[in-house]
Amino acid sequence: MSTGHLRELPPETRARRARIFAYVVAALFVVGAAGFVAISGGSPLFVVAAATMIVLAALMVVAVHRASPATRATALAVAALGVVVAFATSSTDSGSSLMSMIGVAPVLLIGAFLVHLLSRAVEVHGG
Repeated sequence: MSTGHLRELPPETRARRARIFAYVVAALFVVGAAGFVAISGGSPLFVVAAATMIVLAALMVVAVHRASPATRATALAVAALGVVVAFATSSTDSGSSLMSMIGVAPVLLIGAFLVHLLSRAVEVHGG
């Protein structure tokens, strides 16, 4: 009798589920990037953040097909570079840009973390 526990699934099934999750999250990141541009009115901070989110979405898909430490390192570098460039392009005249960065930076770093997790999931489960 099966309990339905994840450990009972074959590794190929777990890798396939990671791929499906990657496609869904990548699509959500692209929608989020479009939302950033739509609500920002062309603010450089949000345009850079949106571009970084689109690159991270592409890296999510790459990570589940070509899982490697290089993919994970690239995602971390892209997210860090996106945070630095977004911060550099933000205006310094008000606190609103700082508050925006406090919201944008975690989103980009979470994207890099998701790339790492998806890549490791496929690597470990033999996808």
